[in-house]
Amino acid sequence: MQEFGNLSPQLFISGITDMQTFDLEQNDLRTLNAALHAQKTDANQSNKTLLLSDEAQINTKPELEIFADDVKCTHGATIGQLDTEALFYLRSRGLNLEQSRDILIHAFASDLIGHIAIEPIRRQLDAVLLQKLPGSEHMSFAVA
Repeated sequence: MQEFGNLSPQLFISGITDMQTFDLEQNDLRTLNAALHAQKTDANQSNKTLLLSDEAQINTKPELEIFADDVKCTHGATIGQLDTEALFYLRSRGLNLEQSRDILIHAFASDLIGHIAIEPIRRQLDAVLLQKLPGSEHMSFAVA
């Protein structure tokens, strides 16, 4: 749980999984708490998960605990799989399935990585991501 007051906190949670079941409900990072003294708070919480297989499942429940009466808080969760039309498009341009998947996974993860304000950390996380994508050894991506 994260408490804040008179701030504009942004909580972004993104996941990529091919596990049969992954549970985000047991994670205290998913709760934003607008304490009683947190007047004028403008908080946003976004939870996005990419499922990489038909067997993959995610349990998630973003939460806001609002105890102040002058706040603006939003939250939401999205869960989806790789876009088959985007995969088809990339493959029709000469990429193999693994490379096409890696481009889409990288784009999904870059949405989160791009929110990191400290450039060296952002670049390091992008490099780690590229190492984890098996089809990306001959590709390069730019992080915004």
